[in-house]
Amino acid sequence: MIKLVDRFICDAFRQYCREQPCANCHAEHSTPAHEISRKRGDGSDALCINLCMVCHKIFDDWGKVKINLLRELWGIEIEELHFRLWGGFMREQGIYIVIVSQEQFEARCAAFGLRDGSDSKRKTRGGLTKTVNKFQ
Repeated sequence: MIKLVDRFICDAFRQYCREQPCANCHAEHSTPAHEISRKRGDGSDALCINLCMVCHKIFDDWGKVKINLLRELWGIEIEELHFRLWGGFMREQGIYIVIVSQEQFEARCAAFGLRDGSDSKRKTRGGLTKTVNKFQ
């Protein structure tokens, strides 16, 4: 089933991820990698992680077992990485609050005018809408 969802887009957060060193090899320049592909239209920018181009390519090549790659081979705890990225981004914006979930991060970004493309609707395959921002 194909349905339209409102995907969370935040260019400022993706830029913040680019400015962070690679979460795996600590290379200076990184690129935001999405846990769930934006190409399919179901990826939330809140799920970006900071990886250099080499690690990003490896991450993309692993397909559906990406999270296993992060945890088991690279030793990256994805939840801790997200909390660190979300908190650092908010502090950089001058917003000092504790973020405890993806939904809260997306809601705070929307509340503080940091969300982009709020009218952007994307097609998604059924069941992959958990990253949709419900706080508008």
